[in-house]
Amino acid sequence: METCTWQNLLKEYGDYQWRFSDTHGACMSLETYTKYTKSIEGLTDDAPLAVYDSQLHLDERVQLLQDYQVPPCFDGMDLFQDVMLVEEEESNNDTDDDETSSEPT
Repeated sequence: METCTWQNLLKEYGDYQWRFSDTHGACMSLETYTKYTKSIEGLTDDAPLAVYDSQLHLDERVQLLQDYQVPPCFDGMDLFQDVMLVEEEESNNDTDDDETSSEPT
């Protein structure tokens, strides 16, 4: 994971535009983000900016995904998969209920 030190990220990907908000589409470079993190605004922001970029696989930044390793504490069962199964079962039950309620009594 040598690639993911801040200095290496700035050197390799500093000029790329990154998405730093989960609610807005605005992007900025890592160089600009570094200035933000060292500014009064960045140090006191009650909702600080963080990287939310889901487009890394579309350019040279794909290397970051290849260097990433899932931390051991998350390397087990996918809990979201279970949530999806429960939601799917509930959805199927709702459909079954709709079908049985439309039958004449």
